[in-house]
Amino acid sequence: MGINIFKSNNVCDVFTRKSIRYYLHHDIYDTPLLEKSKEKKLASRLCCYNYILIPSFKNLNIFNDLFYKSKKKQS
Repeated sequence: MGINIFKSNNVCDVFTRKSIRYYLHHDIYDTPLLEKSKEKKLASRLCCYNYILIPSFKNLNIFNDLFYKSKKKQS
């Protein structure tokens, strides 16, 4: 069918082939994403997406911290 866009509001591990991948974060509050012990795994799963769409600047800070911490741990 030639569809090349994959959108999800759940973090996925399996995608359609050659698709542009969008993650739609649906939490509008600044709550923690998950347990601290699972943050590195989530960051690695989110790196498979081309775009992460977030609803607020508060969430932007949370995602920036998540990726910063995971990058720092890899060094």
